[in-house]
Amino acid sequence: MVPAALTGAVLLPGADLIAQVLLASVALPVRVVTTALGGAYLISPLIAQVRRRELVAR
Repeated sequence: MVPAALTGAVLLPGADLIAQVLLASVALPVRVVTTALGGAYLISPLIAQVRRRELVAR
């Protein structure tokens, strides 16, 4: 539970920073950046699990 809370605590300010500073020329809501970062965070363990299964199957 604590790692999930810490991830959220880092993700939201990080998304805000990206939306305001790095993408300043585009009016991009923070929720769009949060969704992109959160989606990547969610998919990365799934990809790792698939790769591990492929290595075991060989």
